[in-house]
Amino acid sequence: MIEVEGLSKRYGPVAAVDDLTFTARPGRVTGFLGPNGAGKSTTMRMILGLASPDGGRALVGGRRYRDLRRPLCEVGALLETAAPHRGRTGYAHLLWLARTAGIGPRRVQEVLELVGLPDAARRRVGGYSQGMRQRLGLAAALLGDPGIVILDEPANGLDPEGLRWLRGLLRGLAAEGRTVLVSSHLIGEVGRTADRLVIVARGRLVADADTAAFTGDLEDEFLRMTGGVR
Repeated sequence: MIEVEGLSKRYGPVAAVDDLTFTARPGRVTGFLGPNGAGKSTTMRMILGLASPDGGRALVGGRRYRDLRRPLCEVGALLETAAPHRGRTGYAHLLWLARTAGIGPRRVQEVLELVGLPDAARRRVGGYSQGMRQRLGLAAALLGDPGIVILDEPANGLDPEGLRWLRGLLRGLAAEGRTVLVSSHLIGEVGRTADRLVIVARGRLVADADTAAFTGDLEDEFLRMTGGVR
């Protein structure tokens, strides 16, 4: 599982993350929600060892990310800021990642099929739509068949059919016993998929409960908790 304990991060006078604690458990989709600037991406970067916390700790499978022996095979991640080289084909991008982790080309083809990109695999990424690039990022996150999946705004760029596909993918990953943490500022979309919602605002936790506990209108509750900021 993912354990965030008293996590804090400041950038000068700004507290991007402020004493944040929550847990994402196996077999469940945990929605990590908050308005833009709430600290979601910073938290995910600290979980993945890309930023150092000023306080607290973040563990994946009981260890710090930097202590994992085969990180790509234990934690799959899609960060909103990640972007493959535009001159590479989708297949070449995934094959390069696979080789760094000792993963064979058969798995590359499997994840391309899984995300619906087999026909575009030999095209250069520069010619992909935003939705296709998002699917390629999801393929990269799943390349190592990880038990923990961390996705930052995975719905960005997807059309309605793509959103339905994404919901099915996330539910399927959780049904296989994986830990799935998904960030978003779209409460309505994540509320249709997540088993549990962790809501943050201005770097602090404002709610952590099973989705079923939010009995009212999710959009209204989200706005109330976050001070009316979308």
